[in-house]
Amino acid sequence: MTTSEAQIQNSTPSPGPWELARNFGPKDDIEIWHNADLVAIVSNQTELGTLLANARLIVAAPDLLAALQRTLGALLRTGRTSPLIEKIIEEARDAIDAARGKAQ
Repeated sequence: MTTSEAQIQNSTPSPGPWELARNFGPKDDIEIWHNADLVAIVSNQTELGTLLANARLIVAAPDLLAALQRTLGALLRTGRTSPLIEKIIEEARDAIDAARGKAQ
């Protein structure tokens, strides 16, 4: 693994909250910001409603990840187990790992 690959794998996302800003122009891009830092640009590759829906989902990502982490922790603290609970725990861990860029 190169130094650049290691830096990318060990990087952390910008913390929330993130905010939308519509960039009116020829492409009607949606910018996603955290304070003065540009987090992402969602490009108008589809109709505006879908573009906005995708951008809102991206903006919610930090809160969704934090909620999933809290939910997983609460579920683990219950000590309950069943095939369904084990599957939910595995799916939650996989989703958290994917959000952190860890291999599955």
